Amino acid sequence: MAEYPTTNYGQESKRITIRSLEMECLQETILLNDRLLEVFNRDRKEQDSQLQTEENNLLDTITTDLCKLLAILKEMRELVNQQIIKKII
Repeated sequence: MAEYPTTNYGQESKRITIRSLEMECLQETILLNDRLLEVFNRDRKEQDSQLQTEENNLLDTITTDLCKLLAILKEMRELVNQQIIKKII
């Protein structure tokens, strides 16, 4: 009887199965990372939009306060001018 080299096909099959599962895991990891990146970018856009709104509100408040301050300063200047005129007269 001729002797044939013995190969353990069961072990080779398991290695192939493991390799296939590793590749599927890698593919799923890539898909998951892509999805997480999409969610992160969407959340970031929402945060940027929210920050922009807050910044606009702050700028509006600052503008309003500066206008009030300007009005007060103009009024004070007018009062000082009146006092100077009274002293001259």
